[in-house]
Amino acid sequence: MNCINIIQNEHNNIKKLAAQNLLYTISKNIKLLKFIFTVIFTMILNIFYLIWQDNTTLGFIYVFLCFISVLIQFFPFDLFSTKYQRLAASIQQEFDHGLYPFEKNIVKSITQFEIDSAIRKYSYKFNKKKKNMNVFENWYQNIDANLSNEVAFFTCQKINITWESDLRGKYNILLVSFESIVLLSLFAISMVMNCYFRETIMYVFLPTISLVIYFAISIYRNTKCLSLLKRNYRSISNIEIIIKNDPNNIMNINELINNLQQDIYEYRQIALFIPDFFYNLFRKTEQDMLKDIL
Repeated sequence: MNCINIIQNEHNNIKKLAAQNLLYTISKNIKLLKFIFTVIFTMILNIFYLIWQDNTTLGFIYVFLCFISVLIQFFPFDLFSTKYQRLAASIQQEFDHGLYPFEKNIVKSITQFEIDSAIRKYSYKFNKKKKNMNVFENWYQNIDANLSNEVAFFTCQKINITWESDLRGKYNILLVSFESIVLLSLFAISMVMNCYFRETIMYVFLPTISLVIYFAISIYRNTKCLSLLKRNYRSISNIEIIIKNDPNNIMNINELINNLQQDIYEYRQIALFIPDFFYNLFRKTEQDMLKDIL
C-alpha cells in the first residue's frame, strides 16, 4: 500500500512544487537574457555595422562585442541561472522524499535551512502573483494506492523519465535541424556573395558565430541529458529485477534506491531547459505515459 495520491496534495508539498516552479522559471529567464544578448543583440549590431561600415570605431566595437558574446556563451550568465536551478532541484528532491519512506541521505550542496527558506520565500512569491497553486495537485497522476511503496516509487520515476526522454528526443531533432540550416546558409551566402576573406568574417561569420555556438552547446547538453535519463531508467529496471528475485534484501534495495535518487538529483541540477512553447506543443500527457509504462 502507498499514500502518494494523498501525501502529494498536502499543502506543504504543494508549496514545494510552487517554489521549484518559480525557481526554474527564474533560471529559464536568465538563460533567455543570455540568448538575447549573445545572439539577437549581435545580429542587430551587425545591421548597424553594415549601414556604417566605413566607421572604424564602430567596427572595433562590433568585433569586440562579438568576442564578448562568444565568451558569455561559456561562462558568466550560467553562474546565476545554475544557482536557481540547483535550488529548484533540491526542492523537487525534497518533494520526492516526502512521498517515499526511504532513508534520506542525498548529498546536496545546499543546506536544509536554505531549502526550507526558499520554499517559504518562493511559494509566497508564486501565490502573491495570484497564481493558483492548485495546478500542482496530483503531480503524479493515477497512482494505484494498492501498489507497494517501491513499485509506486518506480512508476512515478518512470513517468518522469519516459515523458522527458520523449520530449528531449524531439527537441534534439529540432536543434540539429536548426544548426544544419544555419551552417548550410552560411556556406551558401559565402558562395553567392563571393566575398573576400575579411568580408566573409565580418559580415557572415561574426554575426552568426554566437548562434552556431549556442546550438552546438544545446545539442551537446541535451544529448548528455538523454544519456543520463537512459542510465536512470536502466537503474530502475535493474532494481526491479532485484526486488523480484530477492524481495527480502531490504538493505540492498534501499541503498540502490538512494543511489538512484542521488543520480536523479544530479541530473536535475544540470538538465537543459526546454522552451515552454515546445514543451506544451509536443510532450505527451502524463496519462498517456502512464498507459505506455503500465
